[in-house]
Amino acid sequence: MARQARELSDSGFMHVIVQGIGRQLLFEEEENYAFYLDSLERYSRDLQVKVCAYCLMENHVHLLLYDTGKQIPTLVKKLGVRYSWYFSKKYERTGHLFQDR
Repeated sequence: MARQARELSDSGFMHVIVQGIGRQLLFEEEENYAFYLDSLERYSRDLQVKVCAYCLMENHVHLLLYDTGKQIPTLVKKLGVRYSWYFSKKYERTGHLFQDR
């Protein structure tokens, strides 16, 4: 059965939380934070989504995003796929990195 789409806010603001599966660490080194932020900047610029605030913790991330064009789900997906690929390759791991929404 397919997952239901994220419900978007009428205001355009959305608080997104992503966390490591089973509290898996997402950021083991400083360069991991830099890679995530570089990817966030790239995709937010490409998709014209404004990043109002963010907080990167060791095992989870908070993003406050603004977009009236409904591109937030695309941003979150692209960011998660890119970071999962990077992290799994770097640490030679397999399987899911992020917990369900």
